[in-house]
Amino acid sequence: MNQSKVNTISDDLAVEVYGSNNAWFKAWVIDVFKTTALCTFENGWKPNQYIPFLRIRKLPEYSINYAYSLNEDVEVKSNTNPSCWWPATINLISGDRNTFSIVYSSTGSGTKSNYAGDLVGRDRIRPMTQSKFFHEAMLYKYSVEVPDKMMECADIPGVLDDVAFKHFREDTQASLIRYDKETRKIVVLTPHMEVYKDVEACFDYQLSLLEKKVDQLLRKKRYADRLQQYREEFKIHPNFMGLAIGARGKNINECRRIPGIIALDLE
Repeated sequence: MNQSKVNTISDDLAVEVYGSNNAWFKAWVIDVFKTTALCTFENGWKPNQYIPFLRIRKLPEYSINYAYSLNEDVEVKSNTNPSCWWPATINLISGDRNTFSIVYSSTGSGTKSNYAGDLVGRDRIRPMTQSKFFHEAMLYKYSVEVPDKMMECADIPGVLDDVAFKHFREDTQASLIRYDKETRKIVVLTPHMEVYKDVEACFDYQLSLLEKKVDQLLRKKRYADRLQQYREEFKIHPNFMGLAIGARGKNINECRRIPGIIALDLE
């Protein structure tokens, strides 16, 4: 299962995923395929999952001032963690029409023995949703395989993470740019054709910037490796040992603080 960590995702990719308990949970699409989407869940309460399109819908749009009616079928937000939206029915409305008594199935089974009641305000109720199910054509996807050289530094902060893609994402307004460890690809998602075209036009340049950063990191690594392997030994006449060490080891400590000095030992 793909567990790539994603910290920066636009609300353009926010959806709701249907659970086995007849409830809808908030999630974000982080990749799309022919019949499924890879989703990451709110607050990471469960692992990323490949979800069939028929269990994904766009976030509902509704007015907080919607005029509800008695016995109307609605959806109510749970006060659990993670929160979800359950189907329910209004059986009482307060005089100010801002508080509602609702009845819903506590298990999603729909049997009378499992029905429960609750009092909710307008912030926890919404009309029964008629949102469209998600499908592949709702998003434009651009992906490029990461060069082998870049893979050597893939786990180094600032190479293939949110920090590395920050300016590119801001410049193109892409909804998501992430590195997928399983496919070894950089994946870009957006619901807008014009953004997709910008990404396509600028991606080679962005990749060249990342490659330059990787080249610098590899040079530093090779330099550090050489320093680590370099060792110099020399002898000091016993009459000059005190002068070399300095008062209370002052000269030795100053040498150890010189950039590039990994270790200085006396025998």
